[in-house]
Amino acid sequence: IRPRVPTHPPPLSARLHLVIIRIGKWHRLVGGTLQVHFPVKLATVMCACVLLGLALIAGICALPLSEKLDQTHLMDPTLPHLLVPRCEDGFAVATNYSISDGSGQAVQHTQVFVCQQDFGLRFEEHATDAHIQSNSSHCLDSVWTEDAMEIMIAPTYMTPLNYSEIDVSPLGALWAAHIYNPTGDKPVNRTYIGCTSGIEWQSYSTPTGWGATLVVPYSILAGPGQPVPRYWRVNFFRTDFPTGTDDLEYTCWSPTFANPPNFHIPRYFGYMELL
Repeated sequence: IRPRVPTHPPPLSARLHLVIIRIGKWHRLVGGTLQVHFPVKLATVMCACVLLGLALIAGICALPLSEKLDQTHLMDPTLPHLLVPRCEDGFAVATNYSISDGSGQAVQHTQVFVCQQDFGLRFEEHATDAHIQSNSSHCLDSVWTEDAMEIMIAPTYMTPLNYSEIDVSPLGALWAAHIYNPTGDKPVNRTYIGCTSGIEWQSYSTPTGWGATLVVPYSILAGPGQPVPRYWRVNFFRTDFPTGTDDLEYTCWSPTFANPPNFHIPRYFGYMELL
């Protein structure tokens, strides 16, 4: 009786060679032209494909979140769009304010000049105003009941549920908060930012009205330690007494089409792109 010889599975190269031969036979049977002679070549091609795929994945993961998709095709072309340069290169200008319900143009002129700095965004607000009415001069005064200019901004290109509101009065009062608005038309929570958070602001008179300068850190707008996105949602608002009477006019850069006036409809916020 012959001793039983232990068997071992063929090496990987041999098994791969058999698989390749079977694939080649099947391919020739169905009219193909596949001819495989060197399993090493196929293995090399397979490894190269795997490495290429890993490189592509790594490259995509290394991109900032705002660059992983071409987001411009997701934006509403009917909404205004600001291209914001660095401050040393100039400003983007938001102007041509409308009545907030979209029924017409603002009586008095408003402009907001925006540029980007290393640590935050700079806003220069200019308002023509023949009848300035304001008694708000303290931090967190309800400035929107009189003459005021407001900014609402979110670090996303999507319709935001969370955004920041920053308001200023002609007498230098600042009101600022983080807003949570899950329904899209009514804030349900406000977290006050306060006047010692790092926002720099100043109100001043001009020959034709009043203005304000604000510098807001990215850490407040996007969150501490968060990357600065390329695309933002933003809207600029103004409350004004254009005729000097008690009729308060609500105007904005991108109308919210609400009656009674409602500034808190973020689906109508415009777009801001940092260059």
